[in-house]
Amino acid sequence: MSHTHEPSKAVIPNITRNGITLACVEDAFGKQSNTPGRKFFKVELDLAKSEHQTWFGLDNLTSMTNRYIRKEFAAIHNDNVDEKSGEFNFDQWLADATDFTAGVAKLSELEEQLDSLQVLQQNYALDANFGATDDNGEKTPEAVELENKIREVAKRIKPLRTQKAAIEAKYAAAAAKRKAKEAASATKTAAPAEGQTEAPVNH
Repeated sequence: MSHTHEPSKAVIPNITRNGITLACVEDAFGKQSNTPGRKFFKVELDLAKSEHQTWFGLDNLTSMTNRYIRKEFAAIHNDNVDEKSGEFNFDQWLADATDFTAGVAKLSELEEQLDSLQVLQQNYALDANFGATDDNGEKTPEAVELENKIREVAKRIKPLRTQKAAIEAKYAAAAAKRKAKEAASATKTAAPAEGQTEAPVNH
């Protein structure tokens, strides 16, 4: 059996687990990798589909999800402890804990996925067969296949960009809310207490 650094262009493998068979898709290492542009196969899951849940295994899914939740809640807790006073902001913690699923995928992870898929598109576009035509001026089967692959990758990129925009909007809204709260708190602190007046200034 021969071993190469990249998967065969001719065969897209299927992986069978727990009695369910799923087809792989191509991906590529991103620009930050030690091997940028190198392609590899992976299975892409949609856990809204019961067969995908079965393929992965509910025990595995539960275990990984609970590990992720523990990590998220630990980070949320630390984010809501004031570094100077050590005071715990329960109200903000509750809001963050309620809304944490909006940020399941970290921006850095989404950017890495987008980078990898864009590199994969670039690889297809730079393939020697991309845009090739036969003697009749018709696109060759290889050229058509490459165009189809580029379109398929574009379909995978679109929801990631939507998710990234939603998370950025969420973080921007949270930052604006915190800023407004800090401004209101500063104003309240600076204002004279009820029933008191500011001391006159002698000139």
